[in-house]
Amino acid sequence: MKNLKLSMLILLSISIMSCSKDSDNNIEPGISQEILSKIESMGFDANPASIIVTKLGYIVEGDILIPKESLEKDYVQKQHVLNVINCATARNVRIKNELGDHVSGDRFGRALKLWNDVGGASTLNLVAVNKNPDIVVRLAENNEIGNAFGSTTFPVNGVPSPLIFLRPDSSYKGQTFNALQWSNIIAHEIGHALGILHTNMSGDETIHIPGTPDIDNQERDELSIMTDGMDTVVPFDVILNSTGPSLNDKRTIRLMFHENANRRLCN
Repeated sequence: MKNLKLSMLILLSISIMSCSKDSDNNIEPGISQEILSKIESMGFDANPASIIVTKLGYIVEGDILIPKESLEKDYVQKQHVLNVINCATARNVRIKNELGDHVSGDRFGRALKLWNDVGGASTLNLVAVNKNPDIVVRLAENNEIGNAFGSTTFPVNGVPSPLIFLRPDSSYKGQTFNALQWSNIIAHEIGHALGILHTNMSGDETIHIPGTPDIDNQERDELSIMTDGMDTVVPFDVILNSTGPSLNDKRTIRLMFHENANRRLCN
């Protein structure tokens, strides 16, 4: 029976997840040994050839962006604790569309609806607003997220990420994204903002969701909208062509925000 590692990450310092799938990454050859050691201490691959430098920090393992200021602190390390938005906020997550007339905003409402339609025992409710948002979705500027398609921070103290960035000139296999594909990318980033890591991430930094496939056992959810898109078995096309969260994605949301206080992960 499958078990998927749909997981939540918690860094003592704030970390940023950038979902980057371009092949023409800008490799930074001059990363200091001190920085490499700190990255390794966090449990990530510290091979300089695999690390990309952006305006905001260092992208490791293909799509996890660690802020530069975080690496300047002496206590950088991974904390193996759960960090999702609190239950009360989950019932009314206010999200503002600041994408202007860019195509990424054309089906913005669909991105929210994909998670709202999880249903069952889930209490999660995402609401589009024009003021007082919990999360703002906007276009990235001036290399804020490098060549990542999208980026966001993880929840802190039960509060969702305040910003989701999208790179306006993103393309995949030589093609720019249409409105439907952008809505899937936004939904993916919202998943991170709520506390979900990539489904194919494994190791001590993850929390296993019972009843879902386990990557450590070479099992994968081939329909998950939360895949990192770099897996040869589950490529980025899965996100772009998704019709919504997979059954395992939905199981995770229901466990995170279950209506029964004795069964949910949120506080």
